[in-house]
This record gives sequence, C-alpha cells and structure tokens, in this order.
Amino acid sequence: MKTDTVVILGSDSSQKRETGWIMAQPAYNEIWVTAKCLPGTDTSNLITITRYPQTNKVEYYFSYRHFIDNATADLRRLHSDTLDLNRLRVTNYSRIGTTLGDSAAAADIEYLYWTAPAGLVGYKYHNGTTYGRRAL
Repeated sequence: MKTDTVVILGSDSSQKRETGWIMAQPAYNEIWVTAKCLPGTDTSNLITITRYPQTNKVEYYFSYRHFIDNATADLRRLHSDTLDLNRLRVTNYSRIGTTLGDSAAAADIEYLYWTAPAGLVGYKYHNGTTYGRRAL
C-alpha cells in the first residue's frame, strides 16, 4: 500500500474590519491551515475559510496537490452513506469536487473527502485510486 504523508504546519488568521466601498474589498474574517506533503518541500493552504460579516457569506478554498476548489464546497451538506477509503470507513462526510480547471488527468485528484471532526480524511484520483487516513 502506498503512503501519502501530510504534515500540518500550523494555522493563522487575518481580519479586515472596514466595510467595502464600491470597488473595495468588504470586511472579512479569514482563517487557514497550512500543510506540506512529504517528501516534497512545497507548502499550501490546505483550507482557507473566509466569512463576510455583512452578508453572513462563507467561502471555502481548498488547495491540495493539483486540486483546487474555490468557494463552492458546502461543508454542511453531508453524505450519510458509508465510504470505504482503503479500510477507513467514513460516514457523515462532505465530498468536495474541483470546479477550477477541467483537467481529468489520471494523476489529478477528483474529490476530497472531509469530515467536521477530522478535516481531510481522504481523496480520490480520476483513475479511481483512493487514499484514506490511517486513523481518525
């Protein structure tokens, strides 16, 4: 079995308090988690969550390997079936599919699988290969 090692490097946040005017960016609160896939040296923000207080709008941005999804994932929409990710059984998960780019290369990720208590629990490539966390 192949192993994919992801190291969480930390999290951070930012805030813009002033509301936007015409072309200015509106006020927001943002938090992100930075990760690195080993043995590589590249880091990315695995997830960035931005909340706009004036509208109660929340945007999610995922970046993992060649996978990018911007603002379309609804983490509250849960799948209640049981998903088997390399011997890891997951229920009540969100399936996040990319909306940026139309690459369907076998080496690209098709879906990320996310749960509220554990975050990223697995992913599936276009060629059908899946990875799942060892333990939750």
